[in-house]
Amino acid sequence: MREAAALRRLASEIATALGEVETITQEGEELAASLPAMETPKRPTLRALGSVLHDFYTAVEDVFELIAADLDGGVPTTSDWHRRLLRSMEEPVKEVRPRVISPELGVQLRDYLGFRHVFRNVYGHRLEWTRMMPLVEGLPALSIRFRAEAEEFCRHLEALADRLEGETP
Repeated sequence: MREAAALRRLASEIATALGEVETITQEGEELAASLPAMETPKRPTLRALGSVLHDFYTAVEDVFELIAADLDGGVPTTSDWHRRLLRSMEEPVKEVRPRVISPELGVQLRDYLGFRHVFRNVYGHRLEWTRMMPLVEGLPALSIRFRAEAEEFCRHLEALADRLEGETP
């Protein structure tokens, strides 16, 4: 029974984190909608969009960290732990969990992980719109896809919790 409760708690925590992903995505959509067509945004707007892209991937990674901590024995501890964590979510863990996201989604998310690394390590005035534009434009669809795949994973957790409760005398 305790295991079932832990699975339900994890599903609930993931749902909360998905709410953050949605809020961040909405902020990005609002900011992008305010951009003049065919113009490079001004530096403060680039910084704001960079912050949205940074926050988006951080919120996605929060979901992965919850899963790794509760089901995978912890988050990787090597220097490339961000990349390893993302890759690990694309793979099932035998007799523990199915994959969390598809490999195709993982490829798309790697671009956002890469941008987050750049955002954290360069001065804001060095951000390049030509590199950011595809990420900003792709954010809404990517967010929807991530939410759908994460919710499918949560349904798996709930079904497993139901089975565990059914096995209890």
